[in-house]
Amino acid sequence: MDPLSIVSDSRDRAGDIGRQLAGMFETQSYACRTLPRAKPAKYTIVDIDLTESSHLTDLRLWLMHKPMGGRVIFAVGPERVNDFGTPGVISLVSKRV
Repeated sequence: MDPLSIVSDSRDRAGDIGRQLAGMFETQSYACRTLPRAKPAKYTIVDIDLTESSHLTDLRLWLMHKPMGGRVIFAVGPERVNDFGTPGVISLVSKRV
């Protein structure tokens, strides 16, 4: 099974994502505050409040250590899109990390 990192600001949300992907990936969950101590897996799902910018620098630096060919998915729900508008989400997700 391929490893998958899940970065979330909520332990419950990270657990939900991990349970949905059980059997497809070997998941490891991280809180934003533990990013500097761990390296990302080849595949990463980020489910954090992007309006809380205090962790974005750490997240960007952490993602720079992902393996060659690694992929990152930003999970953005309707409740988070409404906080800062769709154009902000699209520009952040489409930027190369």
